[in-house]
Amino acid sequence: MNAPFSALAASFVVLQLSALLRFWVQRQQIASHTRKQGWRSRARSLPNAETIAFAGFAAAILTAHLAGESGHRAGVLAFAFVAARITYAPAYLMDLVYLRGMLAATSFALCLALFGFAVGVPWS
Repeated sequence: MNAPFSALAASFVVLQLSALLRFWVQRQQIASHTRKQGWRSRARSLPNAETIAFAGFAAAILTAHLAGESGHRAGVLAFAFVAARITYAPAYLMDLVYLRGMLAATSFALCLALFGFAVGVPWS
């Protein structure tokens, strides 16, 4: 299994862990009609953000692979994406707005770079 697909699998694991966190938070919450603020409400919405990022990443990885770019550079970009998404989750839960914005922009830029490999943009 090459590096980009390993990173794709790791990104899927991050997606599933965020979904488990949402399930755990919903089980711990006391039934109430008031809206909860804080990390619990952000934990419930974290899987939505991870799903959106995962969809773009999966498309970028598959496009780069189908274009024949599944080497070292694509693997480095893929694992950098996974590292950015892993650090995004705690920043999202702790409401570190600037850090999570920077990490989301980094994730998006890495997806664009993978798409750039697919269309043959020279990166040397």
